[in-house]
Amino acid sequence: MTVAEVNAVAKAFHDGVANQDAAALASLYHDDARFLPPNMEPAEDREAIRAAMQQLLHGRPLAGY
Repeated sequence: MTVAEVNAVAKAFHDGVANQDAAALASLYHDDARFLPPNMEPAEDREAIRAAMQQLLHGRPLAGY
């Protein structure tokens, strides 16, 4: 991966967070990716990652914080 490609992914992630766009964030993950959000169950496919991102973006309280 080139520096330009890394920068493009970082910008896409930043924009997804700034726009609270869980689908855009999930699209950055491979179809069979695993996302391990803090104090939540692992998300094991893109739809589960989108749902986890949605919870994180919309202020789901994290246990212990």
